[in-house]
Amino acid sequence: MKLQAFQCPICMSTHFRQEGDLFICESCGNSYTQKQADSQMFIDLRIANRHRQFAEFAKARDIYQDIIAKYKDDDVSAAYWGLLLCDQSVMLEMDNNGQILPSFYRVKTTPIEETPAFKKFIKYVTNNAPERLDDYQERINIIENARDKAVVISQSSKPYDVFICFKKTQLDSDRVTSDYDVANEIYNELSSKYKIFYSEKSLRNIRVRDFEPNIYYGLYTAKVMLLICSKKEFLDSHWMKNEWKRFLELNKGRDSGEYKSIIPIFIENFKEEDLPDELAHKQALKYGISLISDIDKTLQKIINPIDKDDEQQRQIDMLVENQKRLIEEWTKRQTAGIEFASNPNEKVILSPTEEKIKSILKLARVNIEDLGNFDEAEEQVRKAQELDAENYVTWYYKLLIDFKAQSMQELVMHDNYQNSVNYRLFVKYANKAGKQEDVEKLNTAREDLLRAMAQKVNDLLVALDENQNPIEEDITKIKLVYESLPKEAIQYVENIKTIIPNARQKMKNNKVENFNARVTMVSNKEHPNLDDIIRIQEEYGKLSDDEKNIAGEGFKQVIDDASNKMKQGKVTKIQQALITLDNQDVPQRDDLIHIEKMYQELEDRLKPSVENYQDIMTRAYDRKYIADAKTLNKYLTKLPTEKVPKRDIYTKLENRLRALPKKYKMMVSNIDLLDDYYDRLVKSEGGLVEESKPKSTSPAPTPKMKPVAKPQQKEDQAKKKKHWLW
Repeated sequence: MKLQAFQCPICMSTHFRQEGDLFICESCGNSYTQKQADSQMFIDLRIANRHRQFAEFAKARDIYQDIIAKYKDDDVSAAYWGLLLCDQSVMLEMDNNGQILPSFYRVKTTPIEETPAFKKFIKYVTNNAPERLDDYQERINIIENARDKAVVISQSSKPYDVFICFKKTQLDSDRVTSDYDVANEIYNELSSKYKIFYSEKSLRNIRVRDFEPNIYYGLYTAKVMLLICSKKEFLDSHWMKNEWKRFLELNKGRDSGEYKSIIPIFIENFKEEDLPDELAHKQALKYGISLISDIDKTLQKIINPIDKDDEQQRQIDMLVENQKRLIEEWTKRQTAGIEFASNPNEKVILSPTEEKIKSILKLARVNIEDLGNFDEAEEQVRKAQELDAENYVTWYYKLLIDFKAQSMQELVMHDNYQNSVNYRLFVKYANKAGKQEDVEKLNTAREDLLRAMAQKVNDLLVALDENQNPIEEDITKIKLVYESLPKEAIQYVENIKTIIPNARQKMKNNKVENFNARVTMVSNKEHPNLDDIIRIQEEYGKLSDDEKNIAGEGFKQVIDDASNKMKQGKVTKIQQALITLDNQDVPQRDDLIHIEKMYQELEDRLKPSVENYQDIMTRAYDRKYIADAKTLNKYLTKLPTEKVPKRDIYTKLENRLRALPKKYKMMVSNIDLLDDYYDRLVKSEGGLVEESKPKSTSPAPTPKMKPVAKPQQKEDQAKKKKHWLW
């Protein structure tokens, strides 16, 4: 008979060996009969397990519940086990070495033992299949350990940006695949820019049993999966399919802002139709010279590789946005700025050649200004220059084309446009044609831009000068904007050399004032604490040498005075606690320990300041022990009424007796009742050991039990134990 047609309902293995009429699962050791293997219940279990393998937990859950309802007279522990796995959204896989590895589709923070599904499962198995409990518990421990590690990793690791899914070795050998080479290339090129989960690097130096928590964290946090595709059978291979299916499953129920993307990477001769149905709609990239660049561009649309928590980068981003808005407001694209015979009021008689040049340049201006079609414009300018190489407007248009500028305002944003040959030729032929005003127009546009950029710094400087409580970030912001200015714009920045030093002096003065205010506050406190003193010392340590000179050293006397007040305050606190303690009829143990601790932590030179410490503590302990002895007597008198002795009651009473000093033990008159209670307890527990035999008739490992002592031996042991206890 072959049992490969179904899976073991517990461990999902398909490998069995035959021993007589039983078929033993080689993975978990559970046994099944021929009748069980052919039963409808096993067929239903197989279907449910199949749904669970494909992460269809809702469908699997319905079938498991039907099995429990339909087969009440059979052992349905496997169905309860399946419900528990569905509740945890987990699959149990088995590697090539037979080691069980969990695969999470969701990680819950609640321990398994606290879930309703576990409580139902454990109740059923304990009552109906106790012989399988150890095997189930072993698997629960594996899941729980992996879950705990996944939670720890999520709290201590930085999220991944990218997860690379690939097949490392061939299906029929250990030879490395081309997929591995591509994955390695992608990681080496992009790992400096993105945080990438690449198993060859990310799982290095990690034990096999800890792979799953790390893999799950990579799948859960990564925004993009790069799926290396060279063969259809690789995508369908067990572990690779496990990864991309789980990644798809993790997308379900997530916020739209957290959407996860899969990008297939086609290598070798892989075709789009070879993609699984679940991935058929995914936009793929093909392997080639530009692959890394293509991947990077795609990732930039999904992932921002810049750490937004970095304050300096945040400041730079903000300044870049401000500069963009400034330039957008300043730039008004209306005309290219200079046209051939642009003065409409000037009546100029043009030759046929000049008319043709004017017509050509008019078309070039439309291509530049309105269409941004620089290739067409360049061809038109070339034709105009063939007619007149010294026409200064053609050289101006060539300048616009070189810098891809659609207006004069866009042109002057480029700091190096004046170094261009076309600019020099424009100036030369404009001057020759007597059109110095057009050259001046271009220079004026540049100057206007420089002034506008410098004005941003001037506005920030004015705000800084008016601010009575400036901070370092204000100065840093100005510095970043100032350093981004072209050199020519710096001349338009006003008073930066006086305003920033004044602001720094304000910061020093404010810092010293705040420090002195804290010192004054502590000085005025009636009962300063250690935190006050530490805070003053820390703040003084943060002052610069100049600030320390301004602050002076008067704070040291305040610290000494505060320290003395604090110590004296401790003495007063102990003294008040002692008075309260002395007025209590029955002192509490916690109060006694607390006062003793405060007294021990006091400096030796201050201990004599605490009045009547020994007398009050002695009286308090005396009252406490007398009360404890009376209470113990009261409890002991109730022991004969207990029909079934309980070990926890005995232990509590024994500990109470131990805690009493010797002279107070003499006040306990009912110790014999405790001895009798102990004898009854031993006999009761001995009886329970004799009756603890397995109820199930099915084959199961014989539990290891301690040998049961004979009645006389029990009494002797009990007496020895009593002597030892007392």
